[in-house]
Amino acid sequence: DVAPVDVAGLVREVAERLQMTTSAHTIAVESDGVTDPLLADRDHLEQLLDNLVTNAIKFSPAGGTIRVSLR
Repeated sequence: DVAPVDVAGLVREVAERLQMTTSAHTIAVESDGVTDPLLADRDHLEQLLDNLVTNAIKFSPAGGTIRVSLR
């Protein structure tokens, strides 16, 4: 269902949840002051973000910082 989504909040939520799955990585969120909601399907957008960050964790085995930027 398409509805207004607080994208910055959703990105932070996904990052915080996935941070708990790794001790070798730091997940940093940069939102550049994005505050406007986005008309989207929240569940699908959350799945997309989850997949992207999970892949970044998986394919960065040496650890380090994973940056998620929202503009």
